Amino acid sequence: MFYELAITKRTLRDKGILIFLKKFLRYFIYIILAVHFKLTYRKTASIKKLIDSIFNHSGGIIAPIQVKSELFELAKLIKKKRPKRVLEIGTMGGGTLFLFCALAHPQAKIASIDYCFKNQEGGYAFWRKYFYRTFVSKRQKLHLLWGNSHNFPTVSKVRSLFKDGLDLLFIDGDHSYIGVKQDFENYSPMVKNGGLIILHDICKHPEELNCHVDKFWHKIKQGKKYLEIIENPKQGWAGIGIIIKS
Repeated sequence: MFYELAITKRTLRDKGILIFLKKFLRYFIYIILAVHFKLTYRKTASIKKLIDSIFNHSGGIIAPIQVKSELFELAKLIKKKRPKRVLEIGTMGGGTLFLFCALAHPQAKIASIDYCFKNQEGGYAFWRKYFYRTFVSKRQKLHLLWGNSHNFPTVSKVRSLFKDGLDLLFIDGDHSYIGVKQDFENYSPMVKNGGLIILHDICKHPEELNCHVDKFWHKIKQGKKYLEIIENPKQGWAGIGIIIKS
């Protein structure tokens, strides 16, 4: 909340009243949509309705950058597993976080890491923190961690939260080869046998996007039990890779 106040003062000083009003209006709309989602969404056992809500409810406020059919297949697998300890790298709009909370064990501990390189001293917007905390059920616990997933303080915080290991690790943060490799090396050792290590964007992307998850995926999947969820091998983006740890 204090950070939002600081940003307000800075925007008024540096950008003027018109830019401030535009930002304020957008912020206000987000709050209305978040409240609308909370008041009108009803949790359901139907994965199809769950996925539809993520993409379409309240103007698609939490719609993830995912292929809908791929996320549907992943959701079916997660529902069978009912993970109790979940770590997500890359909160983004909150769509996959919502999915994990809805499908995890009723007493699950869930953490999500996010970081904006253009806003390093910031954090989750106040409305987002409020909104995301409505995703969990009464006995679930949610931890929102703002920081670079590669840095020691963030890794240390995650290790302290999940001393008993992870059942599900979802990597969808830094998409460079070095970035995804570092996230995998930092957190995959925490995943218990039988747990899921999930990488998003395993399809080959255009070179200018600097997304090289596909190259890392093809290397690490060798000799492991894995699944691939890809709607179209030529789609040029997305794709989900899953390693079942043994």
